Amino acid sequence: DPQEGRGTPRDRAALDRLAGHLPEIGAAAWYKELMNARKDVSHLSVREHLMLDLKAATVAGFPGLVAFSSIMGTLDGMCTQAGGPEALLATLRGFAAERGYEAVVGLFSKDDKGFKALATAAATEAQQPLCAAVEARLAGAP
Repeated sequence: DPQEGRGTPRDRAALDRLAGHLPEIGAAAWYKELMNARKDVSHLSVREHLMLDLKAATVAGFPGLVAFSSIMGTLDGMCTQAGGPEALLATLRGFAAERGYEAVVGLFSKDDKGFKALATAAATEAQQPLCAAVEARLAGAP
């Protein structure tokens, strides 16, 4: 970022090599467009949102892996995109089952009131106690 003066000599060399291919708007404006485009996930499906920032981990006391997805969208927005709350839940469950996760935990962005949301979905009913345990642990976190 030219304004922040961040970057390495290697970054500068890469930019210099790209300079001839940059749009007419110039390097600073192109950088701004690039950073904005990097954060624009409006074209992604709900499943793609789940994969964008996903970490898998075990949960003490339970076998298998749980997918923790940080979703760049609000819970309401993802419900709308999926076709409603039940459709979102079905997508989460299907994603877990297809990828071999016991459950999926979706961590959603802040809504217009400043609230974040969380949704859990077990791959099958047998893993529902796992979701309840994750929710209880998160509720007790500082």
